[in-house]
Parts: sequence; C-alpha cells; structure tokens
Amino acid sequence: MNSMTFRKIKMVAAAVGLVTIAGACGEVAGVDDGFGEVQVTLQEATAEALFSVVAADFASAPEATAGRVDRGLVRSLEVTVDGIQILPYCEDAGEQNGDGQCEDLWETLDLGDETFDLDLLALPSEDADAVPLAAGVVPVGEYHKIRLFVTRAEVTFFEDINVGHSTFLAFDADENFDPDTFDNEIIHPVEISSAQNTGIKADIDLVVEAAAEGEDPAEVGLLFDADATFRNVIATGNGRVKMPPVLKVRPMHQDQNQNQNQIGG
Repeated sequence: MNSMTFRKIKMVAAAVGLVTIAGACGEVAGVDDGFGEVQVTLQEATAEALFSVVAADFASAPEATAGRVDRGLVRSLEVTVDGIQILPYCEDAGEQNGDGQCEDLWETLDLGDETFDLDLLALPSEDADAVPLAAGVVPVGEYHKIRLFVTRAEVTFFEDINVGHSTFLAFDADENFDPDTFDNEIIHPVEISSAQNTGIKADIDLVVEAAAEGEDPAEVGLLFDADATFRNVIATGNGRVKMPPVLKVRPMHQDQNQNQNQIGG
C-alpha cells in the first residue's frame, strides 16, 4: 500500500492552462474571477462530529437482503482512489447537484500520484491530524459538491460474517491460520455503485477565496462514517459485498468551533 504521507500542493499558475468556467453552462453563480487554493482531508468520524455534519445520501437496503455488521469484525476496507473533483454552484444542476448541463464544470484536484490506496479503517480519528487526500488551485467561488472516483474496493473480516443467507469467510480453512500475519485471509470484492463513473458524492459548503501569501488553503474536511457504512451490508448473488463508504463533510468554519471544544483535529 502506498504511503498516505501528504503530497505537496502542486501550484498551477492561471497563465498555464486553468480555464475560466463562468458561462460554460447557464448561470454558474458560484464562480468569480481569480484563483484560490483548496485541499481535501479525511478522518474517521466520531459521534460528536456526526451530530453536526451534512450526511451523504445513503439508500437503506431491504431487510431481507441486508444486515448490520459490527465495525469491530471488519479488519480492513481498502479502496483505490484515482480522482477527486469539486463542483461550483450551478443553477442548472437541479436536485442532482452536478448532473446534466453542469457536469462539465467539475474541477479536478491533484492527488500527487495517479492513484493511491487507502484503508478506511486505518484512518486517524478526530483527535489526530487528518490525512490529506488532494489539493489544487481552482477558480474563486462557492463549491457545493465533491466526488471521489474509486477503481477498487475490498473488505476483509476478523471472523466469518453472515449477511442474509450468505456467509463471507474470514480465512481460508485449507490453510494454517497465523494470527500474526493473516496470510490466509480471504479478500472479498466490494461493489460501489457508480464509484468509477460518477464517483462517491457528498454535499459541501465551501467558499474558495483568492490565494494570499501565508494563508492556509480552503479545506474540505471529509469524514468516513464507519457506522453508516456497515449498517446496511448487502450480499450479492455473485459473492460480492455491497457496503458503499459513507462520506460526510464538516460544515464551513466547524474546525474553529471544534478546536475550542477540543473535539476537532
């Protein structure tokens, strides 16, 4: 697995190719002249943080095909991220916040590498520094949506898991079990609908201002909600698991308030 050490922001001057997107489709009310810096970070959510964040959409699965999985029984939930984008406010986006006529307005951020691997169960909690995921220079304005593109998702368990009428084994019974290395663990593919095509989306309330020397970039603080992710796990007919990672986002300026209460990271 690649290191999650933060790759420095790769500054891109406006003169070498950033395209002004105002007017590209209908009214793009969120975009203005100038450019600013933004970075995206990720942590595992705590109960305190989830009380006041904006939840990503999550469709509950039918009771007959779904089951709740205890987070403590899940050893790893690894994903390969190959793109992160943010969307400025666009009046034509409608309820889908980015579908249709505004789809060409997404701003792509720099991952540092073409892709990187991430274990969502090895993220720092909110009493530690967040993992920086991506950064970039984007047009000044309001951004209302973020999406992550995932090309691979896999889950492993500490013990066998029953979901409906399906059993997902933790280890290969034909091999000797080594509790220190987990060499005989069974890796189960995870299906995430549209993760590679339209991405895993979450609503944000981000204002990017013109970059000034010495100022920190605008930050999108993503929170991985393990409890919601494992609340409705679906067993598919082809032996796969459906447990789309649920991402939530800190509201604007929440970090400042949390620092006073010693909750935020």
